[in-house]
Amino acid sequence: MKTVFVRSGHIVFAAALLSAFLIVTDAQDLCRPVGWATQNGGVSGGGDAAPTVVSNYDDFRSALTGSDKVVHVNGTITIPDGGRVTIQDQAGKTIIGLSGSRIISADMSKSGSGILYIKRCRDFIMRNLEFEGPGAYDVDGYDNLCIDNCHNFWVDHCEFHDGVDGNFDIKNMSDFISVTWCTFSYEKPPHSGGSGGSDDHRYSNLIGSSDNATDDEGHLNVIFHYCWWKEGCRERMPRMRYGKLHMVNNLFSSTVSNHCIRAGYKADVLAVGNYFDNQNLPIDEFEGDYTAIRAYDNYGAGDIAKKTAFTPPYTVDVASPSTIVNPVQSCAGATLSSADGCSSCGEPVSNRGGGPAGGKVLNGTFACRVAGDRLLLHNNDNSPENSSRPAIIMNLQGRAITIQKYSSVIDIGRLQKGVYLLEIGDFNRKFIKN
Repeated sequence: MKTVFVRSGHIVFAAALLSAFLIVTDAQDLCRPVGWATQNGGVSGGGDAAPTVVSNYDDFRSALTGSDKVVHVNGTITIPDGGRVTIQDQAGKTIIGLSGSRIISADMSKSGSGILYIKRCRDFIMRNLEFEGPGAYDVDGYDNLCIDNCHNFWVDHCEFHDGVDGNFDIKNMSDFISVTWCTFSYEKPPHSGGSGGSDDHRYSNLIGSSDNATDDEGHLNVIFHYCWWKEGCRERMPRMRYGKLHMVNNLFSSTVSNHCIRAGYKADVLAVGNYFDNQNLPIDEFEGDYTAIRAYDNYGAGDIAKKTAFTPPYTVDVASPSTIVNPVQSCAGATLSSADGCSSCGEPVSNRGGGPAGGKVLNGTFACRVAGDRLLLHNNDNSPENSSRPAIIMNLQGRAITIQKYSSVIDIGRLQKGVYLLEIGDFNRKFIKN
C-alpha cells in the first residue's frame, strides 16, 4: 500500500486549529474520525480507560448501560427475545468489537426487535462491531442500531446485516455523526405480511424519522465515508430529512435497489466521489421538497446542481471513484484485527520489525521508528528548518497530547498503549506504542 502526502488545508482538531498534512493511503483509511464528528468538540470516547471485556449478554448489557468507559465485545453475543439494549444519558464511551465478534438478534416482534438503541448520549466511538438481525419485516419495529438525540458519534468499520425495521437509523436532533468504512446488507429474504404493509422492507438507513419532526431542522449533520451498501439493500442508502448529508467515496452495488440516496424533506445533500455500480436511481429527488442537492465526480450517476448545497466546515480528501472499489471491498466492515488497530488499507507503523517507518523514507524529510519507550527520528536532509519545528504527538481523534522541541529521540514512556499521530511541520505519521 503506497503512502502519499496530500495537502489538506486547515483541519479542526479538538484541541486547536492546526495547519496539517494528512497521511492518505490509496484507500484513505485514516483510522480516525473525519467529517462531522470532528466538529463541536470532536470525539474521544472513553479515552484511555481500561477496557471491560464482555462475552455474554448479561455482561454486555451491564457494561453498556453502566459506567464502563471502554467496552470490548468478544465472541458471539446473542440478544434474547425482548432483550434489546438501551443506552441513555451517557457521555464518553467506546465500544469495540474484537476480531470475530458478532451481536445477533432473532426477535422479529414490533416491541422486542432491534439490538442497540442509544438515546441522549454524546462523544461515542463504535468500531469493528458486527450486527445481525433476523431479516427485514415491516411491523414498525426497531433497527440493529438506532441513535436518538445523540451528538458526536464516530461509527467505524461496523457491519449491519438484516435489520428488522432498518440496519442503522439516526433521528431526533442527533448531530455531528461520522460513519466510516461500514457495510450494510440483507442476506436473508424479507418477511412479508407485516402490519406496516410492505412485503419487502429492506430499507437500510433512515436519517430523520418524519417530515413532522420539525425540531430536526438545524441538526442531523451526517457524513458517510468509504461505506458500502451491498447485496439485498432495496432503499434508504440513506434516506435523508432536514440535515446536511455528506456522501464521500461510498460504494453501492445491490442488484435489487430501487434507489440509493433519497433527498427527503429539507435535506441538504452533497455527494462526491461515490461509485454507483449499475444502480437504477443513484440519487432520488423524491418529491422535490429538499433544501439542495449537489452531486459531482461520481461514477454511474450524472451531475446534479439543484439550489445551493452546504459547504462543509471541515476538509475531507476525495479519491477518484474508480480507485475506491477494491479498497472498500477489502477493508470496509468489521475487518480490524485488534482493538486499537487500523485496517490493511491504513496500517500504522509498528515497533515490531524495526526499520525507519516500516523501511521507507517518507517525504524526503524524516524517518522514524519506535524503540521501546523512545521514538527515534532522523532528519534525512539535515535541514535546520525541519529540526526547528515542534514535534506534536496526537491521538487518533486529533487531540494534541504533547508538543515539544524537535529531538532525534523523543520519550514516549508516559503514553498509554495505542496508536498515535506524529506531526513535524509537513511530516505526519502514525506509530504504535506497545
